[in-house]
Amino acid sequence: MGRSYRKWTEEEVEFLINNYHHMTSEEIGKILNRPPQMVRWKARQLGLKKRPRWTEEEIAFLVKYYKTMRYYEIAEILGRPLGSILVKAHELGLKKKVRSYEWKRTNMEW
Repeated sequence: MGRSYRKWTEEEVEFLINNYHHMTSEEIGKILNRPPQMVRWKARQLGLKKRPRWTEEEIAFLVKYYKTMRYYEIAEILGRPLGSILVKAHELGLKKKVRSYEWKRTNMEW
């Protein structure tokens, strides 16, 4: 007698779609209480593919230009989704330069 697996719920499918690119099949499987091979099978069925890991050159480019280029420009140059750029920048602790303005009481209208 073959194994029977429970049907994937809409919530599980949505979770898989939203997390497959940045979590391992093992991590997703633990959260969804499913074997990693079933996670990979469902991902293939949905047409999901893992993005290649970041290269040292891509990381160097991101670090060098993160403060001066727009997110979408970096994404376009590296050929990666915008979300991938934002996630990697967060992982690396990169922050955009914040302009601070000095407010003086004389410049404020009351």
